Amino acid sequence: MKVMIIVLSMLATVAWAAGGGHGDPHAIPLKAIAIQAFNFGVLLLLLAYFLKKPIQSLFADRGEQYEAHLKVAQAAKEEAEKKKTAIKERLQTLTETADQSVQKAKADAEELKHQIIADAKNLARKLEEEAHRTVDYEAQKAVAMIRQELIDKSLSESEKHLKTEINKDDQKRLQNEFVSKIQVVQI
Repeated sequence: MKVMIIVLSMLATVAWAAGGGHGDPHAIPLKAIAIQAFNFGVLLLLLAYFLKKPIQSLFADRGEQYEAHLKVAQAAKEEAEKKKTAIKERLQTLTETADQSVQKAKADAEELKHQIIADAKNLARKLEEEAHRTVDYEAQKAVAMIRQELIDKSLSESEKHLKTEINKDDQKRLQNEFVSKIQVVQI
């Protein structure tokens, strides 16, 4: 039914538009204006007929959405008011206990100060002990190096002395004794 009404209105528009008019070119075309007004009226009626329910449904949906958003906004406002009240109460409590908090902070700071001083003294004692151990170790190391140098110099001087003081007969005798001792050890 709706389709038929649309088709008929279109056909009527085409027929009236095709009719054309003859006459004075400067005259106001009242017939054309009347036809266009009629067509416009038919268009408005058709739009009202076909779009009435969708438009009503659209506005009803928007109204429901508005109501839902309004409820959410009111709930958010109530929640914000509750939070504001809780924050005011907490701020009041903090203000009342501010002096106690300051006193507690001072006591904590004093305790921390004593702890830091004790830790620093303990660290200084440990560093001093470590320094003494390092000094002792370095002294022992220096004594050992000096001994080694003395031994090396003594050996060097002894070797020089032996080379100059021992003659070839003494050297052959010492070599034979050394070889015989090695043979005894191998057997």
